[in-house]
Amino acid sequence: MLTKGKVNLTRWIVGLPLLITVFVPRSAGFDNPFFIFGTIGGVIGFAFLVQCVQRAGLSRTLFVVWVWLGLIAFITTCSQLLNTSGLYTSGLTRILRPLFYMVVVAYGYKIGVQKKGEDIESGLLWAAYVIIIAQVVVGFTQSVGIDVFGLLYGSEKASPLYKLLRITGTMGNPNLFGWIILQVFIIIVLLNKKEYPYIPVVLCFALIVSSGSRTMVLIFPFALIFTQTLRQSVRVRVGQLLMLSVLVLAGVVGLLWTFAEYIPYIAQVEKIFLEGSLSAISSLEMRFIKWANVAERFSQGNWATWLFGLSDRPFTQVLDNSYLFVLFRTGVVGLSVHLSLIVYILGYCYNRRHNDVAKICIAYVSFALVTGLVSESLAGWFFPIWLMYYLGIVIGTENTNHEWGHMAKRIFRTAS
Repeated sequence: MLTKGKVNLTRWIVGLPLLITVFVPRSAGFDNPFFIFGTIGGVIGFAFLVQCVQRAGLSRTLFVVWVWLGLIAFITTCSQLLNTSGLYTSGLTRILRPLFYMVVVAYGYKIGVQKKGEDIESGLLWAAYVIIIAQVVVGFTQSVGIDVFGLLYGSEKASPLYKLLRITGTMGNPNLFGWIILQVFIIIVLLNKKEYPYIPVVLCFALIVSSGSRTMVLIFPFALIFTQTLRQSVRVRVGQLLMLSVLVLAGVVGLLWTFAEYIPYIAQVEKIFLEGSLSAISSLEMRFIKWANVAERFSQGNWATWLFGLSDRPFTQVLDNSYLFVLFRTGVVGLSVHLSLIVYILGYCYNRRHNDVAKICIAYVSFALVTGLVSESLAGWFFPIWLMYYLGIVIGTENTNHEWGHMAKRIFRTAS
């Protein structure tokens, strides 16, 4: 374990991609996507170059993932050229997105190759605790209406307790905040092997409720069961899981009943069960209308539109649905490539579920597929960053002894 004085450098190196994505400034002065993702990419890219001082060969699996990402960039380019007279700035950012992920997965691969398994898990767990503590601090100031961190992290979408409680932490967006807390919860549960972390789990649930993210509140009970299943992968105690799920569901119902006045966003979930319709939630009904309008434009297109989509247009900028976002922007071809990559990642990690980071990756993909129905969890800029990092770590730890670099050296020696 690399240390310098009392600073554990390995923890910082391993936790870097998680920390930089959460703590990069997002206030009104820093809300430009070029700044946010340029900063994230620049920091991870620089760290990758530093790690390259120690040589490691190229894994076959890493190369396959790179090719897949490169294909997504190519399809995005085709969509741009077929739908516009040239490549505009907004379109270029979409082309650069897969290349950005190449850097992230490569950094994860370097970590997997160069660091010990226990150091990697320790670094991820440490980063998770740092994130949750910081969100509690920032979230508390937002809940009491004190804008202490407003210079760095925008709180325009947050609301204090004495009005309609909703916090955004350092993310500037309540739904994104809820997603990050869910992922932190997964890391803490799966990497705490000695005992179940009851206090952090309760804290994560409280933060998710405070975010006002109805999707995350609905998912959380299932996340409890799913992570416990992964945690006890050899032998799952069905009775305990059923009891846990009943208790959590009862807790959610009691919460909605008791505090509906203070958390109206979450209380709207109750309408789904009372009215028997998803359109009971106003924001979801608006999404249905928007999806129908864009679908009509898509269906009126020619063969090129069906194959490569409508590209980057004002009405396809935000769709709050991963599948429709990819389909309408990059067509049937783009959707097929995206989904095939996700299936490949899920299968690859499932076959290596003895690896705890692979378990985290499985959970990430599983819940991203679900939340993708109401958000761009698998196609946006932010959501896939952690997934690509986890994947890189798994590839690195599983392919240490099967590197192309070593093969090339052997071939070169044979040829000489």
